[in-house]
Formats: sequence, structure tokens, C-alpha cells
Amino acid sequence: MKTLNEHRRVISTLMMSLVAATLLAQTASAGNAWGHSKRWKPGPPAREIGWVAPPAPVYVVHHSDAGPIFAGLVGGLILGAALANAHPAAHAQYSYWDPYCQESFSSLAAYDAHLRYHHHPQFVRVIDASDGRCVRELSWSNRGWQPCEHGGEWHD
Repeated sequence: MKTLNEHRRVISTLMMSLVAATLLAQTASAGNAWGHSKRWKPGPPAREIGWVAPPAPVYVVHHSDAGPIFAGLVGGLILGAALANAHPAAHAQYSYWDPYCQESFSSLAAYDAHLRYHHHPQFVRVIDASDGRCVRELSWSNRGWQPCEHGGEWHD
């Protein structure tokens, strides 16, 4: 029985000889590549050729259809969402009248914005837009708009 070292020695010798044979075989065939196997011989005598126009250039244009398709898809989604969420124009049912500045506002938020610059009591009349009558009066108290304490009477 051979020992492990003897097997290693045989295998390494075979591997080294295989590598050497591979390297030498590539070097030995270096001059026999394509075009090097024949010697140069003179060809047939050259013929005189008249002038020939070069062929017209050929332009190859590649178009990608992904851009217009993607733009149409996104545009369709946006348009569809806009149409699906469209509501008829709602007309204001109430307006808010400031008796101190003699101005009308379309919402309490607009009146709140007005009060940032005009420092007077925070009091507003709610006016019905259909007939112009005062529906109720509100004043600011307890961090919100509350019905007036004086029973709907406001005095100049």
C-alpha cells in the first residue's frame, strides 16, 4: 500500500507535466494561426477599375414605443382620477358678516384670517345666502365659535 505522501507526489508530478505541456503546445503553434499557414505568392495582375459611387448611407433608427405608452397611461390615470372625483360646484349656503368692518366672508376660516389683522371683538353674523336674513350670531369663546350669549341681539 502506498502512503498518502506517495500519492501526492504522483498527482503533483502529473499536474506539473500537464501544465507544462499546455504552455509548450500554445508556444509551438504560435506561427500557425489563421493567415500564417501559407507563404505569400503574387496574385493575378491588377485590373483597372473605373470610378464607382460609394453606396448611399443607410441610417437605422430605433424607436422605443415605451415613452408614449407610459405617458398615455399616466395621463389617463390622472384624467380618470380627476373625472371620478369631480363634484358639481357647490354654492355657499351661508355667508359670514362682520358688523365691525362691514365685510362679508364666504367661510369662518376666511373670517379667522381677517381677524389676524383687525383687532376687534370676534363676533360674526351668519347670513342665509338665499334670502339674506340673519340665521344666527356667533362669537369666539372657549376656543371655538359659540352662539351668542345675548340671545341674538347685537347692538352697534
